[in-house]
Amino acid sequence: MPNGIYFIYLFILIATIIFIDLMMKKQMDLNLYKTMKNFCLIFVIAVLASCNQHPPKIATDNRPATEQGLIAQLNNADSTYNDQNNPISKKEVLDSMKSKVPNYILKQLDAKIENWQATVSKIDINLMDAIEVKLSVPLHFDGDEKDAEYNAIILTATVGFDQQGLKEVLKTLKPKDKVEISGLFHKTDSGEIIFIPANVTPDDEAYFTNPEFYFEIKSIKKIAQ
Repeated sequence: MPNGIYFIYLFILIATIIFIDLMMKKQMDLNLYKTMKNFCLIFVIAVLASCNQHPPKIATDNRPATEQGLIAQLNNADSTYNDQNNPISKKEVLDSMKSKVPNYILKQLDAKIENWQATVSKIDINLMDAIEVKLSVPLHFDGDEKDAEYNAIILTATVGFDQQGLKEVLKTLKPKDKVEISGLFHKTDSGEIIFIPANVTPDDEAYFTNPEFYFEIKSIKKIAQ
């Protein structure tokens, strides 16, 4: 609560206590009067102490505008999809958004990831003896990422053991580490960007709530927490 409002409340409180004090002084015996007065003084002190307390910190989303832009596109697609009450309409929205989201990445982001913030989900060795990296980008920022696995963009990359610089950084990372990344979205031979639901589900909505994109890591570094 702003300090100005605190002072207004405090003024009203003190005025009320003074009025009650005068009334009690006339009607109560001395011992009861002193007890009530001490209680009022303690209450005033408690209110004054609360005025000096700092308001709770509110988590702010300081991720890059390009990162927030893609998140907004996916949230809008999800909202539009859920607004449809007919399976035919849902199918039309799904097909439309599956095209619009990649086009946004190509035209507005130039297929680049620049200094995005993400969380390490998994680092493993795949069947091709390459390093597989999965990163998550929460779609709803509120400082709580407990549902990030199912409500986030998943960025998946493969790093060869011969990529010495990236390999050395990846060796220092573990799941839940916060990282800053740069890279390029993977394109097909025809120049398209394909994305799929990260988790196997019969619900088409997962295209927008939990999409997985493949990308090439150019740089990655841990963010101090």
